[in-house]
Amino acid sequence: MKARKSGRYKSVTAVLSIAAVGLLALGSVGGARAALTYSDTYQSQVETQNIAVSLTENGTAVEGDEALLQDLQSEPLHAGEMYEENLSASNDGEIDAFVRLTVHKYWEDDSGKRLDLSPELILMTVNEDDWLMVDDDPDDEIVQLYSINPVAAGDALTAVEEMGVDSQIAKMVKQTYTKEGKTTTITTTYKYDGFYIGLDVDVDAVQTHNAEDAILSAWGVNAAGADSGTITGIN
Repeated sequence: MKARKSGRYKSVTAVLSIAAVGLLALGSVGGARAALTYSDTYQSQVETQNIAVSLTENGTAVEGDEALLQDLQSEPLHAGEMYEENLSASNDGEIDAFVRLTVHKYWEDDSGKRLDLSPELILMTVNEDDWLMVDDDPDDEIVQLYSINPVAAGDALTAVEEMGVDSQIAKMVKQTYTKEGKTTTITTTYKYDGFYIGLDVDVDAVQTHNAEDAILSAWGVNAAGADSGTITGIN
């Protein structure tokens, strides 16, 4: 038997703009105020026998339309700094299981349209002692994290420890020059001004019995060493 449990959690985050809901100060970039806001979280679940997995944020289960990253609203954020943000996979089932987190990082405009801007600028500090990170294409929005060892039933395993925005956004500017008489006015426009960060997280779990075959069937990857209890590589 191959059992699998999954859930998706979504948060859309405004960056470098003043948003209407739950303002989170990002500090100043070139003298301009900036903010983050979080909204539109959802979860979809598929019921399976014996295995259940969920996402927790700073020890609290993320459920329903509850927003991710809310704890970051307690302090101003500054580009180039990392902030504590504990995202963990919780094994809510009856058996131990290998767990995968699939994180989608992307940018949106005010209407929700995806933008062709670098997801690399959305930073995460991963707990690499317990998770293998697969990020083959840094220009792609998807980062996958695989638990190196099974997560015991009833336990949670921290995957992401910190999040932030790369300081390079402050250097991505366009300057226009307007001359009127003897006066020249320089206008600086920030490339990411008014855009939004999108963050989706999928959580999946696979049984430990015949783990390599189960993982290949469920996730389509070869997890070397899984049958012996420790994943040493993903390909």
